[in-house]
Amino acid sequence: MPRIFRLLTLLTALVGTIAGCHKEKSPFDPKADSTLTGQVPSAAQINTQVIPVRLPGLATTSYGDGVELPTLITASDQALRFLVFGDSGTGTPTQYAMAKHMQQHCQEKGCAMVVHTGDIIYPKGIASVEDPQTLTGFEGPYAPLGLPVYLSLGNHDYYGNAEAAIAYTKKSPWHDWILPGRYYTFLAGGVRFVALDTDHIDAAQAAWAIGVLTRSRLQGERMAIAFGHHPRQSFGAHGMPSGPLGHWLDQVLCYRVDAYLAGHDHDLQVLTDRCGVRQIISGAAAQIRPVGTGPGTEFAASELGFLYAVADIEGLHLDVLAATGAGTEKGQLALRKHVDLGVAPAPICRADGLCYKGCTDDPDCKPDLCLQDGVCQFACTGDPDCAAPNACSCDRNPMICDVRESASHLACGCDPACQRGIAPCGPDLICDPACDAGRDPDCR
Repeated sequence: MPRIFRLLTLLTALVGTIAGCHKEKSPFDPKADSTLTGQVPSAAQINTQVIPVRLPGLATTSYGDGVELPTLITASDQALRFLVFGDSGTGTPTQYAMAKHMQQHCQEKGCAMVVHTGDIIYPKGIASVEDPQTLTGFEGPYAPLGLPVYLSLGNHDYYGNAEAAIAYTKKSPWHDWILPGRYYTFLAGGVRFVALDTDHIDAAQAAWAIGVLTRSRLQGERMAIAFGHHPRQSFGAHGMPSGPLGHWLDQVLCYRVDAYLAGHDHDLQVLTDRCGVRQIISGAAAQIRPVGTGPGTEFAASELGFLYAVADIEGLHLDVLAATGAGTEKGQLALRKHVDLGVAPAPICRADGLCYKGCTDDPDCKPDLCLQDGVCQFACTGDPDCAAPNACSCDRNPMICDVRESASHLACGCDPACQRGIAPCGPDLICDPACDAGRDPDCR
């Protein structure tokens, strides 16, 4: 009897082991049971896993700051559907479970791409293009989406090797990691997207972004959306940006984009317009922190989640989605907030770095904008940037070809914008008050 008893015990254990192995399905298996808790595989498992969709090479053949990527061809030019999330690359079960929610939502609603608001890999970015964290913290959870992920760099990515993060764009086995430079642009579904590097701000990046966004309006692109890591406005753990970053973001974004998508704070926030720009924060794809409210708060939640966006001819429509069940796949997605953003026209009296003398409420006429920020402001008499070594005294603003002197129409010879073939006092959506009276058509 004891021998039979031991035999039965062994058989029971063997059956239990086989059953347990059967239940332990890979989180990348498209047939996996959606009720399973997200599991974290090894880099080797991810490398050998067959993903149903490998994207065609969407990344450009040229790399560097300011690259324009090929236009993303979508199923419908009338509506662009995409996800927005950031602060994701923890490589934890929570991240994998949230990725599963994203996959299921896109299967139900349709998605063309992902906008990532920075901090791709925690805690210190990647060390090289061979770093296994690219697999465990990115490809593992997001390659099953079968979508291009347009990335921006965050502060944690700079704790590692940011150049390696850019170079990995060429190496990604599934061609879904899109980061050709520190900042870049692309067109998708008639919408102009501009990716910013908010960790390393400078006049060159500002001039590039302003030029891209100005051309976008002149060419009739129906909407412009910027995304980067640091928010311009937030009531999360990090709060409002300090130092020159806030001024730099205003200079680039105000009245030029319809929405600015950011992360950094590990929460979900929707804030009302700031200088014509709706402020959106989505940084809760893998971890959360407390969030408060303040002037302009429409919605704020310290919950794991992401945004589902639809851009069409009427504007931008956002669903703020949060996960119940502590971010496990057993939980459900809940719609926390729906927002409809119309496309706002750009006024002449706007925050664009020029003080328009015909305006009574132009924010550029405020003295606190006369800062050392790499831009010689037209409205300032003591701007330190105007006295910098090798400064071009008549280059008053990086976005336009300035005139040589006030009440003139002759081009400033050392202005880089003029050297790029842009005519002074021409139609560029900017009323330049230094031009001869009535010459600039944007002032009419």
